[in-house]
Amino acid sequence: MTHILIIGAGRLGSSLYRALQSIGYQKVTLAGREERKAETAPVYRFEPALAEKSDWLFLAVPDDQIKPLAEQLAGLDLTGRHVVHTSGFRSSADLEPAREAGAYIGSWHPVQTFSRRFLEPSVWRGITCSYEGDPQNVDFLREMCNRLDCRLQTVTAAQKQALHLAATIAANFTVALLSWAEQILTDRQIDRRQAAEFLLPMVNRVAENFRLKPGAEILTGPAKRGDLETLRGHLNLLPPEERELYRTLTDWIAHHLPTDKPQELRRFLKSITKQDGAEK
Repeated sequence: MTHILIIGAGRLGSSLYRALQSIGYQKVTLAGREERKAETAPVYRFEPALAEKSDWLFLAVPDDQIKPLAEQLAGLDLTGRHVVHTSGFRSSADLEPAREAGAYIGSWHPVQTFSRRFLEPSVWRGITCSYEGDPQNVDFLREMCNRLDCRLQTVTAAQKQALHLAATIAANFTVALLSWAEQILTDRQIDRRQAAEFLLPMVNRVAENFRLKPGAEILTGPAKRGDLETLRGHLNLLPPEERELYRTLTDWIAHHLPTDKPQELRRFLKSITKQDGAEK
């Protein structure tokens, strides 16, 4: 029977623990900096002895803790064991000390947002997990992902970094933009619930369109149509710092996505930039 140790009891580590328990992995231990018993699941204080008893070690810790933890593990005999970290950006090279101690190393990252600890196992359904590292880890991880109803995709270290950048833009920046849109409405006495009712159906449709087609084929709105007076009206509603962000995003659209009036749109944005610069 495979013994799995998850080091790191935060949002990802605890959610992985709950998911593995739900699909029949019986020997799963969750460890953290300190022991916590009054939890959804017991969290043990991490000790090297726990690692020595485990076949698989998942390091679900902050990026800057991966190398120090790998160096701590290097004092053990890890021959034939499997050590992977869950960082989205760092490569398996951070685990080199564990490899020198005999382990097969890798970087495994679920491309998903984990908003709280011990999330329900359904959060894994349909997502893709990237993997970069030793090939000896692939079969087990692929089987585990299949049982979690998600996919495993092998990538290079360079692809992994690009994927994390893209995921950060798609997830974190979406939250920032939705919060910005929400603030614009709540500042004008439209409450948060109403704001969500206005915006979410449209956002969900955009996500569904993106599932079916590339971004270049699904753009709509005033920048796409070249409605310059509407763009000017939007800018006039915004304070200076938000006006600059709106202009920058529209400029990105003008230079990277097909629009109906590209030359007119770019000239308009240049004139706005000059105007704003003259007013500073």
